[in-house]
Amino acid sequence: MIVPNKEKAFDKDRPRTTLQELISRHKGRLHPEPNPDGHYSVWTTPDMVDLIKYVSWTLVETQETDDKVENRFTIVVRKL
Repeated sequence: MIVPNKEKAFDKDRPRTTLQELISRHKGRLHPEPNPDGHYSVWTTPDMVDLIKYVSWTLVETQETDDKVENRFTIVVRKL
């Protein structure tokens, strides 16, 4: 996955999306208002790692700054 990094993009002033918020949202308990730019979740690398562990995927590698687009990070996972 190549994911926009909230700390390096226009999302930097928005609150990050926690794992608990994401779980609640997808259980129908929390429905965020649409943002003008269409973003509903704002991530950092550790937040995405928490999500990967929660869904029991295997984390293969992380790259804090993507090679091609510096305002994103890369996560490589294996789903068994």
